[in-house]
Formats: sequence, C-alpha cells, structure tokens
Amino acid sequence: MDRISELVDKIEHGRPEDVREDARALVAEVLAYHREGLHRLVATLAADSVSEASRDPLIKSLFDLHEIEVRPPAPLLDARSLTKRTLAAKHDDDAVCELCSAKAGPRHAHLVDVASRALLCACIACSSNFGAATKLRRVPEAVRRAVALGASDAWWATLGVPTGVAFFVPRSASAPSVFYPGLAGATEANVVPEAWQAAVSTHPLLAEIEPEVEALLVDRVDGAREHWIVGVDRCFELVFRIRQAWTGLTGGEGVRDARRAFFSELAREAS
Repeated sequence: MDRISELVDKIEHGRPEDVREDARALVAEVLAYHREGLHRLVATLAADSVSEASRDPLIKSLFDLHEIEVRPPAPLLDARSLTKRTLAAKHDDDAVCELCSAKAGPRHAHLVDVASRALLCACIACSSNFGAATKLRRVPEAVRRAVALGASDAWWATLGVPTGVAFFVPRSASAPSVFYPGLAGATEANVVPEAWQAAVSTHPLLAEIEPEVEALLVDRVDGAREHWIVGVDRCFELVFRIRQAWTGLTGGEGVRDARRAFFSELAREAS
C-alpha cells in the first residue's frame, strides 16, 4: 500500500516525461495488491461459496484476471443412505444394497466411493469385498472418543475453524477437508496442510484416522469439548439431523437438541 501511495504522489507531482512509466507501475502495483487480497479471501471461503460467487460475470472476470481457480462444489452425500441406516435398525426390510439390490439388513455397512465421495449402502456379502486399497472403501463402524484433544485449545485455534461443530476428513492424495453442518447441508473447505500437520504432531492419534472413510468430529458449542473419531457416515448423519431440525436463521432450539441427542448416542455406543 505504501508503494501505491508513493506512485500516486509521483504521478501528481512528477515530471510529465515520467508520468507514463509511473502510471504503468501504479497499475501493476494495484493489480498485484488486488490479486493478493482476492487469493487470501478465496482461501478462507468454502468451495461452495466461491463457486456460487463465480456465477456472477463480473466476479468471474476478476477471478480469471487474477488466475483464481474455482473448484466445483463437493457433491453432497445422498441423505437417503443415512436415513436407511437409522430406519434399518428398526425395520429389517428397509435398506437395499446399492451394489446387488438385495436386502442389506438392519445394521448394513456403508461404502465410500473415493472418486465421487458418494456414500453407498451395502449388504454383508458385498461390503466384505472392499478394503483400504480399492475404489470403494468400507466405512469403519468403530466409535472412539479422542479425550486428549479436549485438554488444550491451542491446536484447535491454529486450524481457524469458524464454527463450533465441524468434522475433518483426511484425504489420500490432498489436504484434509473440513465440513460445517448447516441449513444447506455440509459446506466443505480445505484445511491448511501446515496447520493440520501441526495438530497431528501435537496429537498423534489424528494420524490414525483412516483417509476418506473416517473423520475427526468436533463439538465445541456452548463450552462443549466433544472430540470423536468416527466413520464419515456418522458425520453426515449428524448433518442430516441438523438440516431436518433447522428453523429460522440460526437453527433454533431444534438444532441444539438434535446435536445434543446425537452426541449422547455416540457416548452410549462408546461406553
């Protein structure tokens, strides 16, 4: 900014023969200033928000001018896959395997398509064919409480998460993703790799999370210190419950009740 002020002053008070070069330098400095600001702004926004903003022709032209990449929003996982698991626990005939079309059973497994991130219901026979090295990966059912993460706030502060409820999904070939539940579903953003690695260094248990199929699920709303390592299907189940309970602009008491009920269920499963 100081350089821009200096150039403006030179153009206003400088010699006429120098004005053209100073004006060119001023334009270059202003563009560089805008470029850096836009890149920093976009880095703090979720991919869905950037993609939505880029539909405006003027904003898109600015993104193109400053070579800002606009990634398409991540596909939301099918909520039907989440409700099937809940309902299937009560009704044996509810869930259908999305690979062979047979009845999946009351406690059927879930698979993640690593390429599309789609969540699929699978019967026992089909789900047993997939592991950590396949395109479709089985989601672990284990629920683990990460108690050590509640002892300190420093690691959480470095991640820069703007909400009290979020979940982090490590990726096999890229930076981890962080999701924020809300009225629109799950909004995705990327975690700064250095910040995540710093958190892993402080809490090595984060390195044990299985990429693509497990997540660190965090609830720090109203003084809570809930930290869990769970399958991604449970995280999107929470997203679905919050979305269903949402009222008004901020979610209302229904969202608070849904959140508390969900984490109480996790606690019972882990005990």
